Amino acid sequence: MNPLIVITYGVNTKEEKLVNYKRTIENFGGKYEYIISMSEFKRKKLDKKINGLLLPGGGDADSSSYCEKNSDKVKNIDTPRDKLETELVRYAIKNKIPLLGICRGCQMLNIATGGTLMQDIYTECKNPLRHSPVNEKSQCDEMHQMKIKKETFIFGLFKDILDSNNEVVVNSYHHQALKKLGKGLIVSAVASDGIIEAVESKDKKHFCIGVQFHPERMRQTKLHEKLFKEFIKVSAMQA
Repeated sequence: MNPLIVITYGVNTKEEKLVNYKRTIENFGGKYEYIISMSEFKRKKLDKKINGLLLPGGGDADSSSYCEKNSDKVKNIDTPRDKLETELVRYAIKNKIPLLGICRGCQMLNIATGGTLMQDIYTECKNPLRHSPVNEKSQCDEMHQMKIKKETFIFGLFKDILDSNNEVVVNSYHHQALKKLGKGLIVSAVASDGIIEAVESKDKKHFCIGVQFHPERMRQTKLHEKLFKEFIKVSAMQA
């Protein structure tokens, strides 16, 4: 059976930004439904149909969602989307629905479980790597290594594509990052500057993963294939 993956979005989301997620879900045998609000989620009775939840990239989260004031570096806030994704993350965790958070989605997973963010890597991290393009209009991602921690689910998933240092190259297009870790999460991977690149649930029976990179834009890589194939496989088990 083709699992139904719910993909969130907001009023600031450009339709073309969702194309890669849609295409990837379909390529690996899933189907999708875009959701902009909890009222839409309930109206479509997706609580009875959802097999997986995908939180895509996007603008910054409102820092008030983790009890901080927004700095002048925070931009493209969509508070209704923050509330939608927070509620859906908690719903997915409670009901053991497979969850994959990408970039902003990883950050929202962390916030929804009680974590916080660096509002801006370049002013809060000592000697940071370049995690976003110098030119904001650039469509090219920065690239860097991430080191995956042993004894994690993600290590098992990617172990045959890692180098001798348990590292793999990933893309990067963000200026915020995870700070205090959310409850029930563990760090799976980090960049050389200490920025968290991936997290996962402590609950080994629940596929609940957040990645700071954009695997949907790495379609020619084994990393892309392994992550999405596993996500669709475990989601299909819910169908």
